[in-house]
Amino acid sequence: PIEIETKGLPAGTLEMSAQISSQYVSGVLIAAPLAKGPLSLQLLEDKAISEPYIEMTVGMMKQFGVSVSKPKSNRYDITNTGYTN
Repeated sequence: PIEIETKGLPAGTLEMSAQISSQYVSGVLIAAPLAKGPLSLQLLEDKAISEPYIEMTVGMMKQFGVSVSKPKSNRYDITNTGYTN
């Protein structure tokens, strides 16, 4: 077993690469609605390597009440509203 202690995901802008795998991007996107404030995810590349999978993640998040906007092709803005059923 593993135990992780954290003080939570801070609000603000997070920059990361999406060149190798979309799984890291999806992981941050899924956690973002539970952050301490709104979160912007700025990808370092103009286009992610597996963009369809990222868009599938965003679609699932929207089905559960999360507001995700994409003002640029490599940026996602996520509100910290949590998830709803």
